[in-house]
Amino acid sequence: MRSVAFFLVAAASVAIGGCGGGGSSPDQPIPTLTSATIGGAIDGVVGTVLLQNAGETLALTSSGSFQFSKPVTEGANYNVTLRGAPAGLVCKVSNASGSVAHGTASISVPVTCTGNGAIALYPFVVGVTVSGLLPGGSVTFSNNGADTLTVKENGLFVFATDYFVQSVYGGQVAGYKVTVQNNPAGQSCALTNSSGRATSSTNFINIAVNCK
Repeated sequence: MRSVAFFLVAAASVAIGGCGGGGSSPDQPIPTLTSATIGGAIDGVVGTVLLQNAGETLALTSSGSFQFSKPVTEGANYNVTLRGAPAGLVCKVSNASGSVAHGTASISVPVTCTGNGAIALYPFVVGVTVSGLLPGGSVTFSNNGADTLTVKENGLFVFATDYFVQSVYGGQVAGYKVTVQNNPAGQSCALTNSSGRATSSTNFINIAVNCK
Protein backbone atom coordinates (compact mmCIF):
# COMPACT_ATOMS: atom_id res chain seq x y z
CA MET A 1 0.00 0.00 0.00
CA ARG A 2 2.80 2.41 0.77
CA SER A 3 4.32 1.87 -2.69
CA VAL A 4 0.93 2.46 -4.36
CA ALA A 5 0.39 5.70 -2.41
CA PHE A 6 3.86 6.97 -3.36
CA PHE A 7 3.14 6.20 -7.01
CA LEU A 8 -0.16 8.13 -6.92
CA VAL A 9 1.48 11.22 -5.31
CA ALA A 10 4.32 11.23 -7.85
CA ALA A 11 1.89 10.90 -10.76
CA ALA A 12 -0.20 13.79 -9.42
CA SER A 13 2.90 15.98 -9.15
CA VAL A 14 3.84 15.28 -12.76
CA ALA A 15 0.30 16.05 -13.92
CA ILE A 16 0.25 19.39 -12.10
CA GLY A 17 3.66 20.38 -13.51
CA GLY A 18 2.47 19.55 -17.01
CA CYS A 19 -0.51 21.90 -16.75
CA GLY A 20 1.77 24.91 -17.10
CA GLY A 21 0.71 26.55 -13.88
CA GLY A 22 4.25 27.04 -12.65
CA GLY A 23 6.17 26.25 -15.81
CA SER A 24 8.34 28.83 -17.64
CA SER A 25 7.46 30.00 -21.17
CA PRO A 26 10.01 29.73 -23.98
CA ASP A 27 12.39 32.71 -24.36
CA GLN A 28 10.92 35.41 -26.58
CA PRO A 29 13.19 36.65 -29.42
CA ILE A 30 14.68 40.09 -28.82
CA PRO A 31 13.36 42.56 -31.43
CA THR A 32 16.01 43.83 -33.84
CA LEU A 33 16.45 47.60 -33.86
CA THR A 34 16.02 49.15 -37.26
CA SER A 35 17.70 52.29 -38.57
CA ALA A 36 16.89 54.91 -41.19
CA THR A 37 18.99 56.87 -43.64
CA ILE A 38 18.55 60.64 -43.68
CA GLY A 39 18.59 62.41 -47.03
CA GLY A 40 16.54 64.16 -49.65
CA ALA A 41 16.85 66.59 -52.51
CA ILE A 42 18.15 70.15 -52.60
CA ASP A 43 17.09 72.73 -55.16
CA GLY A 44 18.31 76.20 -56.09
CA VAL A 45 21.93 75.85 -54.93
CA VAL A 46 24.32 78.62 -55.93
CA GLY A 47 27.75 78.27 -54.31
CA THR A 48 28.14 75.84 -51.40
CA VAL A 49 25.48 74.89 -48.87
CA LEU A 50 26.45 72.94 -45.74
CA LEU A 51 24.06 70.53 -44.02
CA GLN A 52 24.77 68.90 -40.65
CA ASN A 53 23.27 65.99 -38.74
CA ALA A 54 24.63 63.90 -35.85
CA GLY A 55 28.13 65.33 -36.20
CA GLU A 56 28.29 64.75 -39.96
CA THR A 57 28.64 67.59 -42.48
CA LEU A 58 27.74 67.57 -46.17
CA ALA A 59 29.01 70.24 -48.58
CA LEU A 60 26.51 70.57 -51.44
CA THR A 61 27.52 72.56 -54.52
CA SER A 62 24.69 71.75 -56.91
CA SER A 63 21.02 70.85 -56.91
CA GLY A 64 20.15 67.16 -56.68
CA SER A 65 19.89 64.35 -54.15
CA PHE A 66 21.95 63.95 -50.99
CA GLN A 67 22.25 61.44 -48.16
CA PHE A 68 24.10 61.37 -44.85
CA SER A 69 26.34 58.32 -44.52
CA LYS A 70 25.47 57.63 -40.88
CA PRO A 71 22.01 56.04 -40.35
CA VAL A 72 19.93 56.92 -37.29
CA THR A 73 18.65 54.10 -35.05
CA GLU A 74 14.93 53.80 -34.30
CA GLY A 75 13.87 55.82 -31.28
CA ALA A 76 16.75 58.25 -31.75
CA ASN A 77 16.31 61.81 -32.95
CA TYR A 78 17.65 63.44 -36.10
CA ASN A 79 18.15 67.18 -36.54
CA VAL A 80 19.34 68.53 -39.88
CA THR A 81 20.68 72.07 -39.68
CA LEU A 82 21.92 74.52 -42.28
CA ARG A 83 25.34 76.16 -42.22
CA GLY A 84 27.00 78.64 -44.52
CA ALA A 85 24.36 79.51 -47.11
CA PRO A 86 25.87 81.83 -49.74
CA ALA A 87 25.15 85.54 -49.46
CA GLY A 88 21.84 86.48 -51.06
CA LEU A 89 20.51 82.93 -50.78
CA VAL A 90 17.85 81.78 -48.32
CA CYS A 91 17.59 78.01 -47.78
CA LYS A 92 14.77 76.22 -45.98
CA VAL A 93 14.99 72.67 -44.59
CA SER A 94 11.66 70.82 -44.46
CA ASN A 95 11.03 67.96 -42.02
CA ALA A 96 14.33 68.99 -40.43
CA SER A 97 13.95 67.13 -37.13
CA GLY A 98 12.09 64.26 -35.56
CA SER A 99 12.33 60.74 -34.17
CA VAL A 100 12.92 57.57 -36.17
CA ALA A 101 9.99 55.13 -35.90
CA HIS A 102 10.35 51.35 -35.95
CA GLY A 103 10.52 49.96 -39.47
CA THR A 104 11.37 53.28 -41.11
CA ALA A 105 14.06 52.74 -43.75
CA SER A 106 14.59 56.32 -44.90
CA ILE A 107 13.54 59.85 -44.01
CA SER A 108 13.27 62.61 -46.60
CA VAL A 109 14.53 66.07 -45.66
CA PRO A 110 13.98 68.37 -48.67
CA VAL A 111 15.96 71.61 -48.94
CA THR A 112 14.89 74.57 -51.07
CA CYS A 113 17.08 77.61 -51.73
CA THR A 114 15.90 80.91 -53.22
CA GLY A 115 17.46 84.32 -53.69
CA ASN A 116 16.30 87.05 -51.35
CA GLY A 117 17.83 89.92 -53.33
CA ALA A 118 19.21 91.68 -50.23
CA ILE A 119 22.79 91.27 -49.04
CA ALA A 120 23.80 92.95 -45.79
CA LEU A 121 26.73 90.73 -44.78
CA TYR A 122 28.84 88.13 -46.57
CA PRO A 123 29.20 85.12 -44.25
CA PHE A 124 31.72 82.33 -44.66
CA VAL A 125 32.48 79.05 -42.89
CA VAL A 126 35.88 77.44 -42.39
CA GLY A 127 36.23 73.66 -42.43
CA VAL A 128 38.76 70.85 -42.72
CA THR A 129 38.59 67.61 -44.66
CA VAL A 130 40.70 65.07 -42.77
CA SER A 131 42.20 61.91 -44.27
CA GLY A 132 44.64 59.32 -42.96
CA LEU A 133 43.63 59.64 -39.31
CA LEU A 134 44.02 56.24 -37.64
CA PRO A 135 41.14 54.70 -35.61
CA GLY A 136 41.13 56.06 -32.05
CA GLY A 137 43.16 59.11 -33.07
CA SER A 138 42.28 62.72 -32.32
CA VAL A 139 43.56 65.97 -33.84
CA THR A 140 42.75 69.52 -32.70
CA PHE A 141 42.82 72.53 -35.02
CA SER A 142 42.84 76.24 -34.28
CA ASN A 143 41.63 79.08 -36.52
CA ASN A 144 43.19 82.51 -36.07
CA GLY A 145 44.53 81.36 -32.72
CA ALA A 146 41.06 81.55 -31.19
CA ASP A 147 38.47 79.00 -32.33
CA THR A 148 39.26 75.31 -31.89
CA LEU A 149 37.95 72.16 -33.54
CA THR A 150 38.68 68.59 -32.42
CA VAL A 151 38.30 65.79 -34.97
CA LYS A 152 38.25 62.06 -34.13
CA GLU A 153 37.57 60.52 -37.52
CA ASN A 154 38.19 61.15 -41.20
CA GLY A 155 35.80 63.37 -43.12
CA LEU A 156 34.59 66.96 -43.34
CA PHE A 157 34.24 69.06 -40.18
CA VAL A 158 33.65 72.78 -39.73
CA PHE A 159 34.41 75.34 -37.04
CA ALA A 160 31.35 76.38 -35.04
CA THR A 161 31.88 80.11 -35.64
CA ASP A 162 30.24 81.93 -38.53
CA TYR A 163 32.66 84.49 -39.99
CA PHE A 164 31.96 87.55 -42.14
CA VAL A 165 33.93 89.01 -45.02
CA GLN A 166 33.50 92.53 -43.60
CA SER A 167 35.09 91.62 -40.24
CA VAL A 168 38.71 91.41 -39.11
CA TYR A 169 40.17 88.07 -37.97
CA GLY A 170 43.79 87.45 -37.07
CA GLY A 171 44.73 91.01 -37.98
CA GLN A 172 43.27 91.06 -41.49
CA VAL A 173 39.87 91.55 -43.04
CA ALA A 174 38.13 88.23 -43.75
CA GLY A 175 41.27 86.43 -42.64
CA TYR A 176 41.58 82.77 -41.74
CA LYS A 177 44.62 80.82 -40.56
CA VAL A 178 44.14 77.21 -39.54
CA THR A 179 46.90 75.41 -37.65
CA VAL A 180 47.26 72.06 -35.91
CA GLN A 181 47.07 72.64 -32.17
CA ASN A 182 47.51 68.99 -31.15
CA ASN A 183 48.57 66.17 -33.49
CA PRO A 184 47.20 62.64 -33.00
CA ALA A 185 49.43 60.25 -31.04
CA GLY A 186 52.05 58.77 -33.33
CA GLN A 187 50.97 60.84 -36.32
CA SER A 188 51.60 64.25 -37.88
CA CYS A 189 48.98 66.13 -39.91
CA ALA A 190 49.83 68.45 -42.80
CA LEU A 191 47.49 71.22 -44.03
CA THR A 192 47.09 72.53 -47.58
CA ASN A 193 46.16 76.19 -48.27
CA SER A 194 45.55 76.72 -44.57
CA SER A 195 45.53 80.53 -44.58
CA GLY A 196 44.24 83.40 -46.67
CA ARG A 197 41.31 85.75 -47.06
CA ALA A 198 37.73 84.99 -47.95
CA THR A 199 35.93 86.99 -50.63
CA SER A 200 32.32 87.99 -51.14
CA SER A 201 31.93 85.12 -53.62
CA THR A 202 33.37 82.46 -51.27
CA ASN A 203 31.15 81.31 -48.44
CA PHE A 204 33.03 78.09 -47.62
CA ILE A 205 36.76 77.57 -47.02
CA ASN A 206 37.67 73.88 -47.13
CA ILE A 207 41.21 72.99 -46.02
CA ALA A 208 42.68 69.59 -46.89
CA VAL A 209 44.39 67.73 -44.02
CA ASN A 210 46.52 64.63 -44.49
CA CYS A 211 47.64 62.72 -41.40
CA LYS A 212 50.53 60.25 -41.57
